[in-house]
Amino acid sequence: MHNHSSHIIVILMNSICSVILAAGQGSRMGIPKSNLIAQNDRTFLEHIARMHEGYVEKIMVVVGAYTHEIHMPHMSIITRIINTQWKKGPFSSLQCALKSCENDTYEGYIIHPVDVICQSITIETLIQCAQNHPHDNAIIPSINHRGGHPIYISHALATECMNVSIDDPSARLDMQLKKSRIYYMNCNDPGIRMNINTPEDYDNWKNEINSMSL
Repeated sequence: MHNHSSHIIVILMNSICSVILAAGQGSRMGIPKSNLIAQNDRTFLEHIARMHEGYVEKIMVVVGAYTHEIHMPHMSIITRIINTQWKKGPFSSLQCALKSCENDTYEGYIIHPVDVICQSITIETLIQCAQNHPHDNAIIPSINHRGGHPIYISHALATECMNVSIDDPSARLDMQLKKSRIYYMNCNDPGIRMNINTPEDYDNWKNEINSMSL
């Protein structure tokens, strides 16, 4: 690991929590997306968790539809959160994670859907931007002027999200972001825009990974 990465770990490791959203049913895929194979026989879930490991204090994995079927990585940094309201969408999973640690003092959270496989440098740069732009409530990676995932949100924005009623029409992360000060982080990572929802999407993704540095 380069020296600048080590510098990030020293400064930010104890102030950021990662939330991996893995509660959806993914009915078009037919199996839990978390269990899809990324690289080196690692599942999507483990691959994402390993990318975050070392940069954050805690990784919360929110499960729901496949509570028992998902292969959880054996990593001490991971806490499994069960969202019993997963049918209400990913925002309910985000709220479930945030409420489970509302007494903690994290400066911010990285929100990472389990079906988005970005490059590891994107995680590193996202954390750098969070440090360099403390007055922005969200950091969104962007490629060709289009935003993607994972997203960093500040403690203040996380608190606002946590306090929204799940039945409110604004109970969506994109709706909350519209009210926030956002910094768009330019990157050269097509993975931030690739959502894997079907077997065809997965096949297309596998054809792309040879040209990506994961």
